[in-house]
Amino acid sequence: MRTSALVRFTGGLAASVLGLTLLGAAPAIADEPPLPVVVDDTVALYPGQMTQLNVLANDSSPSGDDLALCRFPELNMLSEKVPPVLITDAAFEGKPGDLAVMALPKARGTHVIDYYVCDHTHLVPAHLTVEIKAVAPVAVHKVAGKPGRLRVTNHNDQAIRFWYGDPKAENPDGRVKIAAGETRTVRVQRYRIVWMALIGTSSGKASMFASPGIADMGMVRNIKLKGEPLPKPKKPDLEDLDDLLGRWKA
Repeated sequence: MRTSALVRFTGGLAASVLGLTLLGAAPAIADEPPLPVVVDDTVALYPGQMTQLNVLANDSSPSGDDLALCRFPELNMLSEKVPPVLITDAAFEGKPGDLAVMALPKARGTHVIDYYVCDHTHLVPAHLTVEIKAVAPVAVHKVAGKPGRLRVTNHNDQAIRFWYGDPKAENPDGRVKIAAGETRTVRVQRYRIVWMALIGTSSGKASMFASPGIADMGMVRNIKLKGEPLPKPKKPDLEDLDDLLGRWKA
């Protein structure tokens, strides 16, 4: 009986010591590094505009770890539906966290894109808000009684650069700057022209991803000319006006 009581006492004492040991070890969990401090980002773009920004520039790690951009919704080329705002990794041209952000020409409103910032042990969500600046139509009309003349009115509160020419051409025939709210007359030498009104400057840091936006774009047909038209380019027709982005937009 004495032996049994001693075993029970020893076992109980061992369990108590083990419990105290575990309780004493519990605070070690608090040694886990703190979460990165992440600040959401916002950028304002005109429709059709592209910019480059670093979404890690305003984030920090209290423990001094290097931060990385770990997850973001890159464009799926196989997707049937293309979102109005596209982002892609631009770190190869600059620093980790660099993103190229592009608003499609028809983008409107405000768009929120989720992404994640990570250090060596954590993954923290963040948000990029892309605000699409409002644009006004650009009026383009043939001038009665003046062959080859078009009257262009800029209804925007910022200057535009009016580009026009043949849709098959690699470069526009002419480029005219029109101040906010002003009207200018341009001379064309084709029976049909496409035009694009660029607005704003290259937003953000200078890079291959920076470009102005598009206030408006369109086509004018059946233009009466005085004299011979310019020769037609030999390049194939574009599928639509959006294809001009790859040719004319600087």
